[in-house]
Amino acid sequence: MHPTTQLPQAPAPLSPGPAPIFQPNPGAQWLLSEQENLASCVAAWRIPHGLAPIHPGARRYWEAIRVPAELGESALQLLLADGTKPGPVLADGRSVTFLVPPLHHPWGVLLTGIAATATGPFNWGELLTTHLGDGSEPLLCPQPGFLHRKGPKWWVEPDGTGTLTFTGRLAAALSTAFQAIDKRNDRPRPQNRPNARPTAPANFAAFVRRQPSTAEAS
Repeated sequence: MHPTTQLPQAPAPLSPGPAPIFQPNPGAQWLLSEQENLASCVAAWRIPHGLAPIHPGARRYWEAIRVPAELGESALQLLLADGTKPGPVLADGRSVTFLVPPLHHPWGVLLTGIAATATGPFNWGELLTTHLGDGSEPLLCPQPGFLHRKGPKWWVEPDGTGTLTFTGRLAAALSTAFQAIDKRNDRPRPQNRPNARPTAPANFAAFVRRQPSTAEAS
């Protein structure tokens, strides 16, 4: 891991005032390309903190991989530390979504994440990562170029060039990040101090299993 690696900071607003005015900057134009619900996306971005429903899919030249927040942040740090220029990365506090080129092979073939745990093998690659493509739910995206203080934020904004995160490098970064998180969470926390936190779960797999699902959280 590279603890000193800094995540990209959110860009400064392009216009004053709390309500963004839709401006067709290159990043926004790229996101809107081939979107069938163009009018509703633009309308959403005219509302303060508005989120446009952007659909991934091969016909739009990009798809997405969604992972839990801790895993995604660690993987992004690894990519940046390695000198990789990632594509757009969207974070909402619970998950991190990487925009990737359309997959020519199943995601499970590119990422075979199996970890040994106290209760047996844990297929974290299948259970903790989600491929979003044609027919998947839309991504709720803030307008690129504006600072959003609420809801999802772009950690890496689309810049209109079509840069995407290569799936092979993403899979490698996720594997390395998972191993580091699993090892870190396997270390018990000290219990001899007042108000000490409870001991961490035995492994990251157990930690994730204890997290509420999206349906439960809503």
